[in-house]
Amino acid sequence: MVVTYERTSDTSKPTAILDAPDSTYSLLYFDSIGVAGPMRQLLALSGARWTQLYPQEWGNEDALDKSSTPFGVLPVLYVHSSDGSQVTRMLLDP
Repeated sequence: MVVTYERTSDTSKPTAILDAPDSTYSLLYFDSIGVAGPMRQLLALSGARWTQLYPQEWGNEDALDKSSTPFGVLPVLYVHSSDGSQVTRMLLDP
């Protein structure tokens, strides 16, 4: 798993988002089970608040979806802080 953080001067913020009980999640992956199946199950069983996101134009090299993911691959889990001020992207490695 690769975790990418937004650059901030406060180094405790990324850890606080991952540990906060009121964080929400978004999972970006295709509409198939694939390698994101276990992550969907973990989110559902844990009772986390999460949404499923689907890439729109993944085949297009210039598409925003591909350029906004770490290393241009899927699946990606986005962890949102409770106030919506920060998002942490995590590349899920199968």
